[in-house]
Amino acid sequence: MNNQLTYNLRKETDIKNGLKLEQQLLKFLQNQDAGWIKTTDIYNVVDFVNEDKKIIGELKSRKYICSHCEDWQLGVNKIEKAKALHSRGYKVIFYFAFYDGVWKWEYSPENVRVDTTIRNGGRVDRMKNEIKKYYYISSEKMDFLTDKIKVPKIDMFPECIF
Repeated sequence: MNNQLTYNLRKETDIKNGLKLEQQLLKFLQNQDAGWIKTTDIYNVVDFVNEDKKIIGELKSRKYICSHCEDWQLGVNKIEKAKALHSRGYKVIFYFAFYDGVWKWEYSPENVRVDTTIRNGGRVDRMKNEIKKYYYISSEKMDFLTDKIKVPKIDMFPECIF
């Protein structure tokens, strides 16, 4: 299989799995507060909005167990968007889905200063170099949300499973 085809297949699989997890998390959030809705564009920087309470949610999925790394990456673009939304009065929560459940971390300028570092990171498992600058959030600073939603371990690319 050529590299472009492998990249396309992996990216398509990642998007499909991400959309399924977004639907599961949306249902979970709506069970707590009916005001949550899904944004419409799959490439939007935010996944969920609760306009009544001025809360924004973004889900990132990781093919790992949360405790297996001391920190987790979040794109600089996500933090910049959170900063802009926060300045307009929104609370911004980043959700991280792993093999063992979902954790959350709330954006604030103080949390960025205390809980994160910036360094290069990314992925190369889709046969393409996707390395760029990321914020890394300390695992210890993320709060456990639920083990009812998990990244599926069944994957067409078994080398991604740990």
